[in-house]
Amino acid sequence: AVKDGVHVSGSIFSSIAEERILRARPSTATMMITGLPYSHEDWDAFLKLVDGSGIRPIGSAVLDVDERTSITRMSQRDIRRGADPETVTSSESYLAYQKRYLGLMGRQAVRLDCYRQAGLEVISVFAQRPREEVFVDFSDAMSRFKEVI
Repeated sequence: AVKDGVHVSGSIFSSIAEERILRARPSTATMMITGLPYSHEDWDAFLKLVDGSGIRPIGSAVLDVDERTSITRMSQRDIRRGADPETVTSSESYLAYQKRYLGLMGRQAVRLDCYRQAGLEVISVFAQRPREEVFVDFSDAMSRFKEVI
């Protein structure tokens, strides 16, 4: 995304992200903001933040990951961070990861609802494939958004 001239920001509610959004030159930059929104209130706050700035939301790229793949990734990430592999792969841990996954899906449902209500384009990128292929697909999604501009 950066290579394609896309400004990548973190969560909308970090002060750095807000500063970058407000300083952006909308006519010359495409901005990707990750993790937005988690609620309808988040979406309303974002729209108020950019109101009058010339920034025009055009859509959402949604990473679709099935439950098994998502849980495997979460557990592998925890092992890389030093968690005990036997504990991470226990049935109790699987249930905890499953709960986390369902929470992510709940937030994703809210996100999709906000974008669809706003009439914005939603592009799905499937993440069941290797990381390199997901990045290729994500670049394709960003290209589709640029066509909308």
